[in-house]
Parts: sequence; C-alpha cells; structure tokens
Amino acid sequence: TKWLALNEPYGVVPDCMDAMQEAGAEVFIITTKQKRFCQALLDDWGVELKPGHLFALEDGPKVGVLGDLLQRPELAGREFHFIEDKLG
Repeated sequence: TKWLALNEPYGVVPDCMDAMQEAGAEVFIITTKQKRFCQALLDDWGVELKPGHLFALEDGPKVGVLGDLLQRPELAGREFHFIEDKLG
C-alpha cells in the first residue's frame, strides 16, 4: 500500500538486525504502534523476527514489556541493549 512507501527504515537498521540475529542475539521490537502496522513494515523491509519477538501497542507499555522480558528464565544472564528511536 501507499503508506508503506512513505516509511523507510533508518539507514542500515534492517541489515544490522539480520546480522545480530545471525550472530545469535535475541532481537525484539517493542513499539507503540499497532502490531499489524509494524509487521507490515518489517515484511516490506525483508526483516524476519522469531515468533513472539514483536511487541506492540496491544501488549502494553514498553517499560512493562521490558520488565517481563528481563524476567524470562531463558534470557537470564543475557545482555540487553534497548535502542529508542524517539528523542524527548
């Protein structure tokens, strides 16, 4: 659709996400947008995430999602890097 063409990823972000996943990193997206819109963008950019690694508006506030991820036993001891795309 037309709106997809108006939304381009930041620079090398899709390639970086792919490289991180290939290196064994668990990559998650936490967005305040609706999941269906974010998934459409990822599909358009050719970015694939593991099932359950996309959190959106309907999943609650970012802080709560991050807190839940930090409590997951399978992620214990892993490093977390949170990258925010909003200034202010």
